[in-house]
Amino acid sequence: MAATTLKSLQTGLDALTKTVKALRAEYNTSKQAVQKGLKTLGEIEARVADLEAWHELMLTPGPGTGVPPVEDRNDPRLFVLPPGDPRDGIVWDQWITRSRLHAYDRQPTAADQTYWRGKQGELLDRGIELGQGNLYAWHRLIGMDAGGDDTPTYGPYRAGA
Repeated sequence: MAATTLKSLQTGLDALTKTVKALRAEYNTSKQAVQKGLKTLGEIEARVADLEAWHELMLTPGPGTGVPPVEDRNDPRLFVLPPGDPRDGIVWDQWITRSRLHAYDRQPTAADQTYWRGKQGELLDRGIELGQGNLYAWHRLIGMDAGGDDTPTYGPYRAGA
């Protein structure tokens, strides 16, 4: 009888140990998910703060906008990588507009829109090839490698910069 009771207790202990291990594994998985969620939430909050700061900075001055002119049109903050996924056509159009306003001090023409929309995939793919991601496309939009009449008026790629 003692052997049966001992065996029964051992079986119960083994089952309990197995349950504790399963609960511990579930706890660790849940803990990792929560930590990942908090990291993701933190990243989202940081990105929102960046977007808000960028939006505030990017209120583009100009005639009739009611926004006072920027003291230094070559301020590097005007030429930082804008937010959003440029593979989205709306975001890409916003990038075109921003680049023309900041680097060329004008609204994009229909020819600008057509040209840069046609270059979208090529520039974004080239940025990935170079390990620069979207930064390459943005730098091209603000005048990197431009020459002649296409040389920007302002920014890091302006004549004489």
